[in-house]
Amino acid sequence: MMKRLLRVLMVEDSEYDARLLLYELEQGGYDPLHERVETYEAMAGALENQEWDLIISDYVIPHFSGLEALKLMKDRGLDLPFIIVSGKVGEDEAVTAMKAGAHDYLLKDNLTRLNLAIERELREVVVRRERKQAEEALYQKAAELQAVFRAIPDLYFRLKTDGTFQELLAGDSADLYLPTVDLLGKRVQDVSQRVGQQFQQAIGRVLRTKSLVMIEYSLKINGERKFFEARFLPLLEDQVVAVIRNITERKQLEEHLKYLCFHDILTGIYNRSFFEEERKRLNTKRQLPLSIIMGDVNGLKLVNDTLGHQAGDELLIHAAKILKENCRKEDIICRWGGDEFAVLLPQTDKDTVARICNQLREACKKTEKESVPVSFAWGVATRDHITQDFDLVLRDAEGLMYQDKLLNSRNARLSTLSLFQRSLTEESAETLEND
Repeated sequence: MMKRLLRVLMVEDSEYDARLLLYELEQGGYDPLHERVETYEAMAGALENQEWDLIISDYVIPHFSGLEALKLMKDRGLDLPFIIVSGKVGEDEAVTAMKAGAHDYLLKDNLTRLNLAIERELREVVVRRERKQAEEALYQKAAELQAVFRAIPDLYFRLKTDGTFQELLAGDSADLYLPTVDLLGKRVQDVSQRVGQQFQQAIGRVLRTKSLVMIEYSLKINGERKFFEARFLPLLEDQVVAVIRNITERKQLEEHLKYLCFHDILTGIYNRSFFEEERKRLNTKRQLPLSIIMGDVNGLKLVNDTLGHQAGDELLIHAAKILKENCRKEDIICRWGGDEFAVLLPQTDKDTVARICNQLREACKKTEKESVPVSFAWGVATRDHITQDFDLVLRDAEGLMYQDKLLNSRNARLSTLSLFQRSLTEESAETLEND
């Protein structure tokens, strides 16, 4: 059988005892490559010049000792099996040596355990080195993870299944609004009850599905609502990880885009798209009777052509303001398009909508002496039964509006021309005054 190479450093002042040790090693199936030293300097040189698998040391050596040899090995940062073999070691000395870091001790007159001790310690040193490598790799990964989280605007939590914070990493510039309290060891429910409930539900889903779970939550910070996205993944049987990102800007952008989708930019009221969505929502028996007011601003084209589009925009803004101030909070006011407006009035009968229209007419009359007076052509229709076609009711309101516009178009045109003449007169007077 082929013998195994064993590089052994012997700290021994007796050449005879060293030969006995070598004989035992050979009997155990080793091919020992050895060096015998008996001074501090010699051992230091041997450690410097050669890699060793094992150190066997006497306990008592003239001008040197096994404990000193053990200390020298440790000072060099070496992790080698260190076995003391002595002829005079007692129980107290053996305990002292083991506390100092020796791995085993034997008596020179009983070396039957030598090879067994060497086999055990060689296995143990492999285990220790693998554990150290794993720890170093884990430390390296942790350092890399910390570097990653310092570079990205995210927050990392490691939590137990009951919501207790185990670890926290965050980017230096992350806008994550961490509480000032120390989170480690605390439960998320104790920091924020509402968010804690959301976290606990997410953790439960992660443990059941063993897959990614995403939630969004918000916190009111310094009087301002902030929004966050949390991604949960399983880690261990009793732990999960959560990566948190501040999504306030994204939510604000989404809200702004939603606003643009459903609002008229000029007047700030709802647009036709929102009208269509609300029309679907209100298409229930509970909302009946449902009334519709259609209003067409008189003279907009003439105002645009004579006074300019800025004056026309001011007319539309003023018209929208009159609608908002005289309709109810639950009424849905929309700019239908161009110079037309529409109002949806849920649970509103014919008498009620007639009163509201009278209020609108009176409000318009109060603007007759203003720089840009407002007048509407009105059309009103009411849906009393769920079987009535909504489109037909809407067309009835539009038809009445166009009819009103035709009947009053001459008066509206004369009013606008009068406004234009008054504007020209004021401009001429101002010019003469300046001259």
